[in-house]
Amino acid sequence: TSVWAGVTSRAYEVTVTSTPALITGMTLSFSSLNGITLYGEAGTTRDVRVRIDFSDTTIFTNFLTRVDWIPPADLLVFSSSTPSAITVSDAGVMTLLAHHYDLVTMNATSVCDVADTDEATLAANVAPSDGDVDLGNIFGIQYDQDGDTVAMSV
Repeated sequence: TSVWAGVTSRAYEVTVTSTPALITGMTLSFSSLNGITLYGEAGTTRDVRVRIDFSDTTIFTNFLTRVDWIPPADLLVFSSSTPSAITVSDAGVMTLLAHHYDLVTMNATSVCDVADTDEATLAANVAPSDGDVDLGNIFGIQYDQDGDTVAMSV
């Protein structure tokens, strides 16, 4: 219970158990992106979004921004299929480095005994610098290829 300004709160029971809550599900996604594209100047950063479900029915809807008392690296390992285009830090921050001709797969894996994993893909598309000409699509993969033909926006 607590007392503030002469008002006493109700008592709350808290049960502490030594049974670990295991990760039973995970969903990796992206917020603040244009579709599935990380677009901007080289060095642009965005956070990944991870929902984590636990065996005790606890759910962290956005683990990286809503849970500040557990460092991300204590529960998750992040990786990129193409770190030359997009890197991802231990804290789940993606950094755009370069264009890539195919979608880049970002992966999150739990560090728990029963490893759970999820992945999601996005396009890496660097904005042109002042005075540059940018060929191809702004969002999605830079060039849409259909067989031997490439459609290109200018």
